Amino acid sequence: MRASTGADAVRPLEDLPATLGRRIKRRVGPVVFTPLAPAEGRRGARDGDLEAAAEALVDPLATPGSRESAFAAALRAQFPSLEIRDASPFLDQLRSVKSPSELALMREAGRLSGLGVLEAMRSTAPGVMEYELGALAEFVFLRGGAFGSAYEPIVACGENIWYGHYGAKTAELQAGQLVLMDAAPDYRYYASDIGRMWPVTGAWEPWQLELYGFIARYHVELLSRIRPGVTNVEVLAGAAEVMREVIDATAFSKPIYEQAVRESLDFPYHLSHPVGMSVHDVGEYRGTPFVPGQVLTVDPMLWVPDERLYIRVEDTVAVTEDGIENFTGFVPFDPDEITAVMGEPGLLQAFMP
Repeated sequence: MRASTGADAVRPLEDLPATLGRRIKRRVGPVVFTPLAPAEGRRGARDGDLEAAAEALVDPLATPGSRESAFAAALRAQFPSLEIRDASPFLDQLRSVKSPSELALMREAGRLSGLGVLEAMRSTAPGVMEYELGALAEFVFLRGGAFGSAYEPIVACGENIWYGHYGAKTAELQAGQLVLMDAAPDYRYYASDIGRMWPVTGAWEPWQLELYGFIARYHVELLSRIRPGVTNVEVLAGAAEVMREVIDATAFSKPIYEQAVRESLDFPYHLSHPVGMSVHDVGEYRGTPFVPGQVLTVDPMLWVPDERLYIRVEDTVAVTEDGIENFTGFVPFDPDEITAVMGEPGLLQAFMP
């Protein structure tokens, strides 16, 4: 067999066997990249949109499909030889590490998040409605130049706390209860995320301090370990090692409380989710070392099923060259500091009879 030379190594398609020529033509045919993942609208996130799309596929009364899939189908109908490729993975990769201008927008979104939660703390009192605290945060967001809330705010008191994404906001706050609030603005198409808890009267009961105090301490340990070059697994393992010593040195009032805090150390998602153009942003940081420009939530939590208790503290942080910048860290989560804030005049009371 004669070896190929430089002259005949590149041959025109018409000189090749017909089947091989057709195969090469298909491979060098026109290619168009277009996003195939659903676009997040107002208060939307990719995970929620994908869940809705999956539900539509099995709902006989729903119309399955998305604008993105319809656009791809229309392209194929008009140009049958066109090869459609998904641009979403490339766009997601670009979104996963924020530029300085994006970080500046998220810094302001975090500031407004914190101001809204602080105003809710000041206005908390027995007899106040959950929706009133949510409305205060919305006012702060709009007054600060945001489009409104980036997602449906969570304002839950008493047993409503058990429902993680509770959104009804119809209950009246009562003495002895805890309040959980999770709210953030859509500021020029960028979101933030924050979660805080506080007692309705401003006075902490012993069982509240027992559980909430553990999570607040855990939160500090997690924050202190995030930096470039380490992974989420290493952060969780280092914090858990310290917190096991805390558990061993603590006399818990109930066995179920000790069980809850021990089990919380096995939960793998206390570094919860990326944040960016949506509150549950695209991109993935788990299993690979952190890099500067990534933005994520630090959200330690625990559950006591027997008493339907759910305790958490959440901040949005950006990974920097030597650690983190905590966009929402100015909002206190120390129990004594929270009590001090709740002693300040509240905006809501200024409008009440």
